[in-house]
Amino acid sequence: MWSADDIAELCYKHYSTKLPKRGMPDPKREWTLLAAVVQVVSQPNSDPSTRHQPVLTEVVAMGTGTKCIGQSKMSREGDALNDSHAEVVAKRSFQRYLLHQLSLGASHTQDSIFIQGTEKGKWRLKQGISFLFFTSHTPCGDASIIPMMEEEDQPCQAIPSEKLLQQGKEAHDNIALGTTVCNKRELQDMTHSVPSKRVRYDGDGIEKWEPEVIMKETAIFLPLSSDGHYPEFPGTGEGADVRTPGAHLGQDSTMVVAGDGADILHSIPDVAVEFVPSTLRKEATPVSRITCEGSFHLIADTETVHCSSGEQLTLASSAPQSSLNVAECFTTGSASGAKVVDVHRTGAKCVPGELQDSCAPGLDYHLVGLLRVKPGRGDRTCSMSCSDKMARWNVLGCQGALLMHFLQQPVYFSAFVIGKCPYSQEAMERALIRRCQHIQSLPDGFKVQDVVILQSVLQFQHSHLAVIPVHDASKGKLVPSGAAISWCKVPEQPLDVTANGYKQGATKKAIGTPQARSRICTVELFHTFRNLVTSTSEKNLPESLCTVNLETFWDYKQAATTYQKAWKELRCQAFPTWIKTPKEYRLFK
Repeated sequence: MWSADDIAELCYKHYSTKLPKRGMPDPKREWTLLAAVVQVVSQPNSDPSTRHQPVLTEVVAMGTGTKCIGQSKMSREGDALNDSHAEVVAKRSFQRYLLHQLSLGASHTQDSIFIQGTEKGKWRLKQGISFLFFTSHTPCGDASIIPMMEEEDQPCQAIPSEKLLQQGKEAHDNIALGTTVCNKRELQDMTHSVPSKRVRYDGDGIEKWEPEVIMKETAIFLPLSSDGHYPEFPGTGEGADVRTPGAHLGQDSTMVVAGDGADILHSIPDVAVEFVPSTLRKEATPVSRITCEGSFHLIADTETVHCSSGEQLTLASSAPQSSLNVAECFTTGSASGAKVVDVHRTGAKCVPGELQDSCAPGLDYHLVGLLRVKPGRGDRTCSMSCSDKMARWNVLGCQGALLMHFLQQPVYFSAFVIGKCPYSQEAMERALIRRCQHIQSLPDGFKVQDVVILQSVLQFQHSHLAVIPVHDASKGKLVPSGAAISWCKVPEQPLDVTANGYKQGATKKAIGTPQARSRICTVELFHTFRNLVTSTSEKNLPESLCTVNLETFWDYKQAATTYQKAWKELRCQAFPTWIKTPKEYRLFK
């Protein structure tokens, strides 16, 4: 049997002894995060008097990093590492390890963790082998919104929750009822102000727009006030807050689009915006978008999407309305009797289409249970928070779509172990498990995992908290390291150090060449997968790789039909506003 401290100690030792100094932070001025995948192999119990079965634990993949690249730096060739947070680097390194183990099984030359399954061309894990995931800090996003007790240092002056709740209720009621708030500063306190442009629709002339606009621009539906004017309700600069305040949208409706959104509304076949009248409601309902086989419709204040194929999809917010308020989620206080007066913050922003954080001081700074996108410097990223990605792994597995061609069942983590850091068991379970527990109709083999979540008391040596005492102020402020290290247990080039999405030290001239690529970037993993396909005889290939002509990365992903069906159910039932990478970034070979 293993403990959380055993796993943390194993990972920290591996980091110190197996990884190079190149890529590690200078603790006098930098810090980083660590994540790893640990393989657990159950051993025969030779002593019947012991209750716990002995196990062998081994680190098979590891990653460090804290950065993401922005939209403008993404590559259509799949050769840039978009997300270099430690958790994602470790998971991608693990996928590389799984590909290597599948090639060992297919070649029958060496021992592998996989054995042949019952379906043609499919493999499954050997009995007694499982994997757990370690991270030195709570994952960014929802899992990092955790209670702060009154004896802790506060990030800002706390305001009594009763006062905040009353203020929020009054502002919310004003918006929901369609009344104009006269104090413009009060509105600016609710959201950042940016210039807005209005686009007017009539009942018959339905405007058409480019599918990804909803994910890039701010759109807020507002009712006409009693004097026939629209209240000035500015959008946000960081993310698109798309919501209906419950107003009755009739034949003469206005969409307020922040920034340059109005300039890019134009007609595109099979994509339409449809306004569905709604009854007056007190609570805001997020507007969601669903991409179906043909067109999709942006539905205002309705829970059912009618696809062009005739299919009806029921939308669900990524969090139940009852769990959105932090004050209601954390009410018990600590064992010492201290009250919850604030929350630890996350830099991840709510995605377009979700309700948005109020950013008010104290408990109401964040809403919880929502999908979030990782922040970037200036240029917005398309990377979902690690909390969201880990919740997805807990439903779809950590192997991804490509590997499901060869696997009879998804590969799940049996446990998540967190290092010493600010922590809440309730927040971790909410973020990683409870947001998806209601999902139904998943394909055979897919299931929401009731994963074990534990915390260690051992601290990572290069974590933010650990390096504060040794920080040298003469070297400037303490900053996150710009480098990311990936390692996995493979015989050839197991180690990789990257910065800004490419190999550390790569020149601008080298960008776009294989020499600048990380071993775990999408195109490199795809090529490794293709090598596995071509080295497998046709009689041993799974059916999904034999029936159609597959060329691009997109083709192979879409051909993994059971995975895609599970992913569709997850999006429709729990994560409808998940930001998907545009298809044009997936057409490389």
